[in-house]
Amino acid sequence: MKKIVFDIFALCTMAVISVSQVAKAAEMDEKYYKAAADGTVLENRIYDDENNTRMLPLREVSEAIGFNVEWNDEEKSCIVGSEYFPSVKLYIGEDKYIYGADAVAELGTAPVIKEGKTYVPEKFFDELLPVSVTDDENGTINISSKPEVYLDENETKTVKAGGLFAVTMEQNVTTGYCWTVEKDDSVKLLAEKAVDTQTDEMITGAPQIRTWIFKCDVPGEYTIKYTYERTFEENSAVRTAEYKLIVE
Repeated sequence: MKKIVFDIFALCTMAVISVSQVAKAAEMDEKYYKAAADGTVLENRIYDDENNTRMLPLREVSEAIGFNVEWNDEEKSCIVGSEYFPSVKLYIGEDKYIYGADAVAELGTAPVIKEGKTYVPEKFFDELLPVSVTDDENGTINISSKPEVYLDENETKTVKAGGLFAVTMEQNVTTGYCWTVEKDDSVKLLAEKAVDTQTDEMITGAPQIRTWIFKCDVPGEYTIKYTYERTFEENSAVRTAEYKLIVE
């Protein structure tokens, strides 16, 4: 009887050890990364899933770069957006990301809930939001919503591939004039942000500061051309400006 009890105890012990070893091995197989968003070190780790897709904590990253996240428990969905950028909606377990005027993107990986938090593939931030995601030499992942370079009309600037760059100009929208942009398709316009210099009521002729945020993943030399005109009136252009850049 004692031998039987001992054998059962030994088998149970071996089973516990085996489960523990499997769990430990699985944990060792998972690859985690340190990360920072606009200089803030993330508390929640970034990890690679079973398909080697890098997954990021949605709320922590979004809020660190100035975006709001709304959770709908009934739909198991999230809406991510900001005051100057169209919202993106996603559903847990579905590779369907709705953005802009009801456009739908598939990123190859669906959002998941891990340890009570929503995780999305890196492409969600890199392709659907105006941010850049880069790897440091020390292994840290940097998520940035701040342009690395502001282009100047009088000189050629150099930008890293995948990094953000911007143009800031003044316009008087109350007079009907605004800047229109011409660019190569490889140069992606991610966002536009306008700040009125008149804080009370808009006065005719009062200037507005407008910023365009771009990203380009393809190395080369590019020119972004601006035309100051009334889009509803032919031959109304009163000024043009060109910004040159080199993407390395």
